[in-house]
Amino acid sequence: MTITAVQFDRHNAYRMLSRVLFPRRYVGKILLLTFAAAHVPLLALIVYTVFVSGLDAAATITLLVVGLIATLVGTGIAMIGLWVLLTPVVSSSEALERYRSTGVRVSLPVDVPDEGGRLLANVHRTLEGLDTTIAKLQVLVTRDELTGVYNRREGTRRLLEQLEANRDVGSVVTMLLLDADNLKSINDQWGHGTGDCALQRFSDVIVNRVGELGWVSRWGGDEFVAVVQEHGQAFLAERLIEGMLADLERNPLRMAGGEEIWLRLSAGITRNRPGDDLEMLFNRADVALYRAKGMQKHRHDRLTSSGNSVQNPPIP
Repeated sequence: MTITAVQFDRHNAYRMLSRVLFPRRYVGKILLLTFAAAHVPLLALIVYTVFVSGLDAAATITLLVVGLIATLVGTGIAMIGLWVLLTPVVSSSEALERYRSTGVRVSLPVDVPDEGGRLLANVHRTLEGLDTTIAKLQVLVTRDELTGVYNRREGTRRLLEQLEANRDVGSVVTMLLLDADNLKSINDQWGHGTGDCALQRFSDVIVNRVGELGWVSRWGGDEFVAVVQEHGQAFLAERLIEGMLADLERNPLRMAGGEEIWLRLSAGITRNRPGDDLEMLFNRADVALYRAKGMQKHRHDRLTSSGNSVQNPPIP
């Protein structure tokens, strides 16, 4: 947007006056100017009565007292009115500063029709729009677009944060590395659109089983990561996997033409040990996952936990 010469000159004048006037606060500068301007007539009256009018001392004093009182009353009324009228500027500035520093949005009135009211309304609506935009960006940054679960970057951040927090308190982080076994064949036979539907089904099944026990992230392609807090519940992660397998067996992916696609899932489970970092955790999960894939060829009701097979845990 082009700034006109008049606007540019006004901005320069504002910069200069802001530096020259003593009060640092904007409201203080306005009130000082109001006070000074209101006393110009009184000073002129004083000069006139003392040096020009020729009135006697009593009349001069009376005139000056009346003028002083009237000036002070008028100045007080003007300064109170200006203080109130400056509310839109002050409130808008404070709301913007608070939003910038804390992210907290202050509600501002939007029902005043003059310029000050429009300033309040515009700031309010601008901050509303920023809130909406930031929320959308947070979803885009942290969520997988296809499945809606956390993406790998957010999953990594959360997992590192959880490992660090649990290291201090000595609790266990249980990680499930999940793989959609037959996604490639689905893509090859039915197309990537159907493959996307399969991934969404996998994600829904995993999320529904994990629920409030933890969180789920799509790690890439056909791999998902779920992190759960077991809180002393033996084989909770194993039972969750069995529940996922049962859900997939009960509910195949149904095509528009009536065909049914049976989805298969393999999982590796690992629990962190003292001194574990992210790489160590994933290395053990990978080993458990590949063992589970091998066992899946023979029996679908067997999975691997930290390199040890667990057979037929109960379905929750």
